[in-house]
Amino acid sequence: MAKLTREQLTAKLQNAESVVQQLIGEFINLKDLAIGTMELVKELPDYDKALESLKTKIKIQADIKKAEADEPKLELPDEPKLEE
Repeated sequence: MAKLTREQLTAKLQNAESVVQQLIGEFINLKDLAIGTMELVKELPDYDKALESLKTKIKIQADIKKAEADEPKLELPDEPKLEE
């Protein structure tokens, strides 16, 4: 691989910095869109009822996962080796 000159490295670094700045801008726009959507959804009828229902479902799923993790596991013995 050929050695890059200082100018080439500087150009590549500036290009990468530009891309990162564009990504930061996109993340800020996405955050603003998400916040706006959340505020809109809060204004929908039955929002509080749907939120409580969702919380209940999440708690039930977490309880099921915890119960499954606490169950003893069935361990199978090693297979017997066949003698020739």
